[in-house]
Amino acid sequence: MFFFVVLPIARPWLYGALIIVSLEVLADFGTVSIFSIETFTTAIYKAWTGFFSIATARQLASLLLLAILVFFLLAEFFQSRRRYEVHDSATVFRPVVLRGWAKVAALAFSVALALCATVLPVAVLVLLVIEAESFVFDHTVLLNSAIIAVAAAAVATVLGVLLNFSRYMLASTRLIKIMGRLLLFGYAVPGSVLAVSVFTFLHYILSSFFPAALPLLNGSLLVLLFGLAVRYTAIFTLNLDRALHRVPKLFADVSNTLGRAGFAMFRRVHLPLLLPALLYTFLIVMIEVLKEMPLTLMTRPFGWDTLAVSIFEFTSEGMWGQAAYPSLLLVAVGTVPVYFFSASLQERC
Repeated sequence: MFFFVVLPIARPWLYGALIIVSLEVLADFGTVSIFSIETFTTAIYKAWTGFFSIATARQLASLLLLAILVFFLLAEFFQSRRRYEVHDSATVFRPVVLRGWAKVAALAFSVALALCATVLPVAVLVLLVIEAESFVFDHTVLLNSAIIAVAAAAVATVLGVLLNFSRYMLASTRLIKIMGRLLLFGYAVPGSVLAVSVFTFLHYILSSFFPAALPLLNGSLLVLLFGLAVRYTAIFTLNLDRALHRVPKLFADVSNTLGRAGFAMFRRVHLPLLLPALLYTFLIVMIEVLKEMPLTLMTRPFGWDTLAVSIFEFTSEGMWGQAAYPSLLLVAVGTVPVYFFSASLQERC
């Protein structure tokens, strides 16, 4: 049944998952840099910071963008082929009780997965910190990471709410649908490519219309926040769109009969119902921003380091003991929103 029924039905989902993994690998920067593997992302970074050649970075980013576009179109193609059924929610599925060797194998697999994913990496980081003789770490980096994470999540929240409100009120508008697809494509673009694109776009706009504001490109968080908003607003758009579809249309009809329509209905009826989804997505974006490194590394103001950037700089110099401490801080800071997110999901279940 699994090989001849389940797998053929799940084929579009499997293809979509493979495409997502391929996009993540194409966008990876930290891992390939540590192992000295030359990829498009490392070449763009070297052209940007090492050779100070924006033209070369643009050319490399354009080639990588074409590859991302092919993967994105494939994902859209397999997305359109998905077919599914909604079963009766009253159906009760009884769990299968494992016994004997099957129970031992399932338990061993779960324990091994937890050890490889969490326990062993954290234990290695703790040992590296203990073995490090002495190092100096500026804890303002932790504050910088929190500021950028909260600010980017707030900007993505506002943009996501506005875009979903526009899509909800103008569902048949072709422009709104195109904007939604472009947002998804923005999330698929690697951080290094996005840094080059955002910097080029803002430089053209400011030099053409506001020449006096050109220092903002290098002396402020404008480029960084703009790039993070482009990358992570798609998460808000998708999650809020799914949450909106779970709101019964009867609520909108009753609101219209009571004289609440348009933005007033969205504010008084939909937003209170969407508050849990907003909170969950806000935490997800915060975690993603805390981990994001190439976009932050290439567009941050001078001296404005984050935990991810500090880890990259230490590992680039082979200072593994010094890199272990900010790594533990990043794990600890990222665990806080994950804990609240998991607790909220358990309460809903």
